[in-house]
Amino acid sequence: MKQWATSIGALLAGVVLVGCGPGDPMTGRAGSDLPPGPLQPLPSETTSTPPPGCRGLEAGRGKTESQSDADFLDITLTNRSGEACTIHGYPTLTMRDGNGRGIGEPAGFRTSGAARYLILDPGETATATVRFPKTTGACTSGTVRIELLIPGATERAFISENHPYCPGWTVGAISGALD
Repeated sequence: MKQWATSIGALLAGVVLVGCGPGDPMTGRAGSDLPPGPLQPLPSETTSTPPPGCRGLEAGRGKTESQSDADFLDITLTNRSGEACTIHGYPTLTMRDGNGRGIGEPAGFRTSGAARYLILDPGETATATVRFPKTTGACTSGTVRIELLIPGATERAFISENHPYCPGWTVGAISGALD
């Protein structure tokens, strides 16, 4: 029994000594096991920062169009601040009643691969087009306004709208600056 205990003690001492050796702990490891390097270059002093999110972004009603299957409304987004700002993607739209309660589901996104970052200089305007399907039976009247959450904006915006809520309404990506 004493010989067995001595053998185990010698084995444990050997394991401890090997674990404390001066060798490189990364030696012999696969490249995928190595710690990752920098994910991107460090910024240089010459790198410019993008314009900030939009403060003072004004939403308004643009042109409207009616077709046999749907009505369309262009929502205009105008930079009323004194500096350039960045907006991007798709606005989130929710119909609201006279008491501010949401009606139905928020607008779906009509994706076309056109979503991109836009820099709006002071006074410039961009648009997003809303499509209201013409369906019967499943629609709810009573819309007083549309609430907009615009990616890159710092505040919610509202536009007046007197259009019934019908399932399947959508909004396209915010597109180019208009002068």
